[in-house]
Amino acid sequence: MKKSGRKPKPRLTIAIDCGSLSYIDPKHYGGISTVAMTLIEELARLEKRNRYLLYSFAPIERSFLRRLREDMDNIVLPRWGYKTIWLPIHLQVAKPDAFIALSQTVPYKSPATLGFIYDLAFLRYPEAYRDSDRLRKITDHLVKNSRHIVTTSNASKSDILAHYSLNENEVSVCYPGAEVIYKPNGSKYIDTKPYFLYVGALRKAKNIPALIRAFSLTRQSTKKDIRLILVGSDNNPDPI
Repeated sequence: MKKSGRKPKPRLTIAIDCGSLSYIDPKHYGGISTVAMTLIEELARLEKRNRYLLYSFAPIERSFLRRLREDMDNIVLPRWGYKTIWLPIHLQVAKPDAFIALSQTVPYKSPATLGFIYDLAFLRYPEAYRDSDRLRKITDHLVKNSRHIVTTSNASKSDILAHYSLNENEVSVCYPGAEVIYKPNGSKYIDTKPYFLYVGALRKAKNIPALIRAFSLTRQSTKKDIRLILVGSDNNPDPI
């Protein structure tokens, strides 16, 4: 006798580019690393059916992997040729049903891909990037080879739609979530003086010198004792 009800959905194998989680030194972790960690943790918590292949070029931190499901496998590939040689080869062998391109690059001959583009600042301000030409090429390739694009703001979505002549429904905005350490009723930083807060990497593309000049002008024009607080990694600091 056949059981009534809906048939369970087939189990999928989904590959994720976790190259941003391959660094031992936390100074090398950036915004993409945070997006990758929070996304994977939420998939482990909310989604129980599918299998995930977490590709990296160095072992992902064990304390992070212990927070995931047992069927979320970290597959470590050689660092040299990681995205151009080894990842495409392994995707051909493993044959996953889908690929999540978190690092704004898509390997050649990848399966159905969900591509992430965080911004197109390298097109507007190429002088702020040492590798703007490379970023342009890999992003062009990602757009051509992704089934759908995800970005993190409506401003970035507008830039992507305009530059690549895409339809509105081909790009979705997914705001980065807050990590579990941040709580609405948690402790707060209290200062006796008003302040501006910058949180991000201290590198040239963030244009920290312009921020400091604008802050200086604000202090001069308002005549107020305001502070500027910079929070971020000092790896590859922006020359001032």
